[in-house]
Amino acid sequence: MRALAPCSTDTRCVGAFVLFDFRTDISVGFVYTPGMSNHPDSARGALFSAEARRKFYEGHRSLALFMVLVVFAAPFAGLYVAGLLGVVVGVLVSAAAYVLTPYLWR
Repeated sequence: MRALAPCSTDTRCVGAFVLFDFRTDISVGFVYTPGMSNHPDSARGALFSAEARRKFYEGHRSLALFMVLVVFAAPFAGLYVAGLLGVVVGVLVSAAAYVLTPYLWR
């Protein structure tokens, strides 16, 4: 921000003086933090990744079909048993089952 400078096309002026400077030529570089990686090194992170989940369900077709049925049927079963709260619980249980099944199957 510049104070009391002459107006130009990239500034907001009041009278003949700069109110705000809207230039975007200031760049902030990447901030490197030592000890941190862009790639997950832990086995737990690799197990819960979308790629690992996709490969698991591609290798276990019958289990994938069963999980599709569970994911779509659990909210309706919850609606039948407990009403609207059952739908919420059914959605949470089906999502947890979809994510955790590859991890628990190993």
